[in-house]
Amino acid sequence: EGVLQNCHFLEKLAVDNLTLYSREIEQICQNGKTLRVLSLEGCSIEFDVQTELFQKLFTSCSQLTELNSCNYTLLYRHVCALVDNLAPNILKLSLGSQKYIKDEHVNTLVQRCNKITELDLSDTSITNDSIESIVKHLNSLEKLDVDFTNIDDSSILQLKSIPTLKILRCFYGQEKRRINNLKLQLPHISINQE
Repeated sequence: EGVLQNCHFLEKLAVDNLTLYSREIEQICQNGKTLRVLSLEGCSIEFDVQTELFQKLFTSCSQLTELNSCNYTLLYRHVCALVDNLAPNILKLSLGSQKYIKDEHVNTLVQRCNKITELDLSDTSITNDSIESIVKHLNSLEKLDVDFTNIDDSSILQLKSIPTLKILRCFYGQEKRRINNLKLQLPHISINQE
């Protein structure tokens, strides 16, 4: 806390596995004009943090190109604030394990932030509708993680229309025949490779 309150020109910040209160979010916001990379992995938000403050976090950080909020306990209202206010120039976005992420959030997000090159939506509640939105709006996508979601093989095959897509994670731990079939149909994409 003491360090963060004295910083005003940070470009990269990781506050992983902390509980964020209003004070800490305000202190992150004071770096909004310079902050490019923000990691909130494993964080939790104190329940009394107002949605308006969460909106301020993403509107203040207008230069963000990378955001990691994997395993970050976002409430539904905070997910809405994120997708509605995240900087449109974001390139790398990790939203893995966010149980409140739904298809409508992905649709809003990819329409607003259509420069995304890396997107992690693993272990969320998305369905085939999210793949349609991604295919329609993310023409520069290079890396996608939709592991542990409700997406089927036929929707995954739609990804062949994104010529820049090189890395895909999906159906991890599933039968090899299923994955091998996808690899045959999507030969230009590395599937489930480490």
